[in-house]
Formats: sequence, structure tokens, C-alpha cells
Amino acid sequence: MRANRLSSAIQQFGRILLARDVSGHGDAKLLQRFIDQRDEAAFEALVRRHGPMVLGVCRRILANDHDAEDAFQATFLVLARKAAAIVPRGVVGNWLYGVAANVARKAKAVSARRQSRERLLENFPDPGGRPEGNLPDLQALLDQELSSFPDKYRIPLVLCGLEGKTPKQAALELGWPEGTFSGRLSRARQFLARRLARHGITLPGAAATALLFERAASATVPAALLASTIKFGALTVAGTGPGAALVPAGIAALAEGVVSNYWVNKVSWRVAILLLASILGTGGFLAYHTVIDKPTTMNRDDDSSVTTKPLMVDLGAGVKMEFVLLPKGTFTMGSPADEKGHNSAQSLNPFFGPENLHQVEISRPFYMAKYTVTLEQYEVLSRQNLLAMQTDGSNGKRGPIRWVTWLDAQDFCRKMRNIDKEGRQFRLPTEAEWEYACRAGSKTPYYFGDDPGKLGDYAWFADKAVGRPHAVGAKKPNAWGLFDMHGNIWQWCEDFWGPYEGLAPRDPVRSGDPFAGLRAAGHHVLRGGCWNADAIHCRAACRGEDGSVMSPDYGFRVAFRPD
Repeated sequence: MRANRLSSAIQQFGRILLARDVSGHGDAKLLQRFIDQRDEAAFEALVRRHGPMVLGVCRRILANDHDAEDAFQATFLVLARKAAAIVPRGVVGNWLYGVAANVARKAKAVSARRQSRERLLENFPDPGGRPEGNLPDLQALLDQELSSFPDKYRIPLVLCGLEGKTPKQAALELGWPEGTFSGRLSRARQFLARRLARHGITLPGAAATALLFERAASATVPAALLASTIKFGALTVAGTGPGAALVPAGIAALAEGVVSNYWVNKVSWRVAILLLASILGTGGFLAYHTVIDKPTTMNRDDDSSVTTKPLMVDLGAGVKMEFVLLPKGTFTMGSPADEKGHNSAQSLNPFFGPENLHQVEISRPFYMAKYTVTLEQYEVLSRQNLLAMQTDGSNGKRGPIRWVTWLDAQDFCRKMRNIDKEGRQFRLPTEAEWEYACRAGSKTPYYFGDDPGKLGDYAWFADKAVGRPHAVGAKKPNAWGLFDMHGNIWQWCEDFWGPYEGLAPRDPVRSGDPFAGLRAAGHHVLRGGCWNADAIHCRAACRGEDGSVMSPDYGFRVAFRPD
């Protein structure tokens, strides 16, 4: 017995010495030591250093202490397994922030499904509601927007806003010039304020944004939570893995889900590159292009070639999706410099893209869904009851599906392809197809003309939506019979985010790495504006963008070609 106590005391003393040995190291050195030596003391130092920030993120997104602690532990299990993926090594805090936000959102979805199964919908809070002045809601919105920032702007906000470092300390840790770091921090605060303004939240300056960060900053990690997290990480370091019996099943599942998605996404993209290289090598790409007739130029006064007979696609369980066949044609994409709300390459707001005018040819007819995807349609293919996460008290099943990422929209289209007996290739519309369909032959800011005072007849937007989205199809359609092309819900497009320059004039679409995480290269185009957007952001030419993140403002519609 005495021998056991002596051994335990020696081990404890050894851990104290190791902790002192690594406590002064920077993140890069700690991480490399953990990767090279599987050093538990280095792992523990990282948990202690970044734990308060991670717990704060989880609490703000989940608003439930028990679920937040599960997400906290799962986040550090992911670190134990994927530490080598952090490049450069010094951005551990930023990487953990992204993982924590991802894990917390997954936990929130699991919690919503559990509550739905338990038939407690009447007590489930509306995730879209953000009463003015409600600080917890503002903090959750902060994480929603911050998680979609490009790394060069998110890193300064995480280090200084959430982890309390001074610009000088953070710049030294990252190896950045202090002037560069301070400049990016200043711009990031400005961008955040503008981003929050899209949700109707006005922060007049950097001081207000800093106050929001101060109140949303680090949480105190309970000692028991810290100890158990380090213990579970040690099991992973030892090779036992997060599925070990000592790790609670829910925590292991959250961690495994993130790790599995990381691996599958990385492998899938590499396989896609190999397949594309193979196709190009065998001439398959050339075979894709066929000789077509001279395209028809569509005008507002000549839309007789539009097929008005709808096409109904059966999704199962008596639920259908209605499509409209649109003609091929050419049109002018973008907006003139004197159009109110026009964004140029010199615009300060990084979340709305340049709209330079250019000619585009849509070489073949295509089908566009008459409405954005509804909650009812989404539930049929997902086989889940998502009303608890979607409803705001009035939309019901006819409301637009929201809280969906670009990858969620892609998955829905894949499921539509899988069940379709005719082999139709359902997908998201390209950005060019979307604007072409929205304009319906028009050349004005809105498909009905240029008077924003009439927008309320055609769209749910900030001045008319009374703080929520509405059932699809309740406003007037455009000339081609498409509803809600202005307002109600931002709509994901197939394209990756980028300028128009360099794209082909015929059937342009910007490709990229769908699994580039939250880097700018992994952002995607959003079109149409939404229920809380002002009129200028509902224009036909307005280009929004975001990473593949969930938002109560984001939905989509489906398209396909009849060939």
C-alpha cells in the first residue's frame, strides 16, 4: 500500500515538473512536441491554455451546460487525433475555434432531433429568433458569423477578442509583423460590424464590437471537466482511441463524426481530382461539348419560348417538387456602376462581390424549381422531423428550409438523384443560371423594374417581413413563373466564390475545393437576399458569399438540364 502511494506521489511530482517544463512554450512548440513525442504534458498545456475559449464557444452555441461540456471534450479529442493537420503550427487557437463551432453545431442538431422525438416541440426555442438587446443571442450570432471568416481575419479576432491577448503578444506568437496583425484586426472588426448589420444589429464602431467580444469571451473551465478532458485525451494519445469504454458514447460520437468527415472530405476531393484527370486524359471532356444552335437572346417583351406547363417531380410520401423549363439565351450579367447598391472590386465590404457587367450565354434550356426547397420537401428525403429547428410560429411545412449548409444542399440534390427513376441530374443552379432565371429577360435591378418601393409586392425583405421568413410562393412571381427570387431566403448556388474575371462566357461556373474548410477558397455564392436584408441586397445582381455554414438565412432551390 505504501509502495503504491509512493509511486502515485512520484508520478504526480513528475507531472508537475513536466507542466512547468512546457508552460512557457508557445503553441507551435507545444503542438510539435505533442505530435513528435505524444507528450501528454504538452497536450495538457494546450487544453489549459485554450480551454476557456473553447468552452465559451460551446456554451454560446448550445445554451446548455451539459451539452456544452460534451462538445468541449469532443473538441479536444479531435485535437488529440488530428493535431498534425494544424498548419501552420502556431494557429492552434484558431483551429480549435473552428472545430469547437463545428462540434457544437452537430451537438445542437442532435439535441434538436432528440427533443423532436420526445415530442417537446412546444418548449423548443426558435433558433432564428434574436430579440433585440438579448445578449446571449448576440453572442451566438457572433459565433455564427465569425466561424465563416477567412483565417486571416478570424485569427486576430480569436486571439485578441476571445483569448484576451494583446496585438503585440499575438503577433509575436504567430510570427507576423505587428503592423500587419493590427491592420488585419482593425479590418476584421469593421467587417464583423458590417456582417452583423445584415442581421439588423447595428454596432456603431470598433468599441461596440470590442464590448460584444469582451462579454462573449473566455469561460472558466470547471476543474473536474478539465481533468476528465485531459484523461480522455491521454487515452487517445496511448492509442486506446476515443471509442474506449471510459469515454462516454455521446462524446466519442461527436468527435468521431468530425474526424470521419475530415477524412472522407479530404479523400473524396483527391479522388475527384484523379477522376477529372482521367477524364481529361481520355478526351471525355471534349466529348462533353456538343454543337448547339445559335442561342436566342431573351428580352423582357419576348418570353413566348418559356414553357409554362410545370414539371412535377415526386419526392415520395405524396410530396412533389414543381419545376419550370427555362429557355437558352444570352443576357448581361452584373449591374452598371450607377445602380444603387452596386458593388465593385474596390468595395470595402468583403461579403458582397463585384458585379461588373459582362455577357453570358446559357447554351441549353434548363429546369429551375418554381420555389425554394420547403421544410416538407427537405424532411421527406432527410427522414427527420426538423420542425423544431425551422419553425418561427407561422411557416409550418411550407416555409423555406433554412439552417442548411452548402454541403447539406448538395446532399439533398444527391438524394434526389438517387431516388429519381429517370436519371435526372438534380443540382444547385450555377450563379449564371440563377441570375438569368431571376431576371427573366429584364435588365433592371429587380425583375419587375427599378423601383425598390414596389419590392414588397414581390419579396419578403427587411421592410416587409416582420422579422421572419414566410411560406414560399406568397408574393408575385417573375415573368417566367418563379417565386421568391428576391428576398425571403438567401439561396446557395453551385459556384465557388470568386470574381467574374477568368470565367468562360458560355455556361460559366467557378469550381474549387469543396472541402477547403473556412478559407476563402471554400466559400460559395449566395443569391437573392432574404427576409432581413435591405432592398439593395435583394437585387438580381447582388452577390453574397459564405463558407459552408448553417444560418437561419440560408436555403436553396434545385435545377437540372433535360438531357
